[in-house]
Amino acid sequence: MKALTICALLMAASLFAGEEETVKPLQMKDAQSPSGRHLISLIHGRDKESGDPTAKLALRERKTKRTLDTVPVEVEGTDDRKDVSVLWSPKGTYLAVNLHLGQLYWFDVFRVVDEKFEHLAEEKMPKEFERRYFTPESQKSRGGSSAIKWKNDSTLGVLDTIHRLRLTYRIGKSGLVMTNVERWKDDE
Repeated sequence: MKALTICALLMAASLFAGEEETVKPLQMKDAQSPSGRHLISLIHGRDKESGDPTAKLALRERKTKRTLDTVPVEVEGTDDRKDVSVLWSPKGTYLAVNLHLGQLYWFDVFRVVDEKFEHLAEEKMPKEFERRYFTPESQKSRGGSSAIKWKNDSTLGVLDTIHRLRLTYRIGKSGLVMTNVERWKDDE
């Protein structure tokens, strides 16, 4: 009788556990630098106060796996469609980090200096680009911008799915500078 009671309790516990909402953690494949010296990994954890899930990108030595620096990554939301991807620049000086949460996309760029992440802010967009391509109506769509390819060590190609644009950024003295905007065609 004792075994049956334990079995019933285990079955009830598994039924109630199924009611709990589970959210898939943020996903990412490790990304090795072009030199092979560094590795970018994703570290999962929990906030000490709230218990909410957290995630950090970690810059690591590839051989020893020693963590050199970390930067937090936003993981809010219950949508299971979430992942991070990393594009190293050809010489490994810069890192474009794409974040995908549900139907929203965005990217950040970091410089790796003295084995630390240095965030590069986007400089104010040239007015002619803003007036011509970025209207208030277009901000209501879902999507966003994703880094797609480094053209060289200081020029990054970005695809903006909200505005249906190809953007080109270059690394300037104080951050990212948008240098070119082109509409993309439906057949591309």
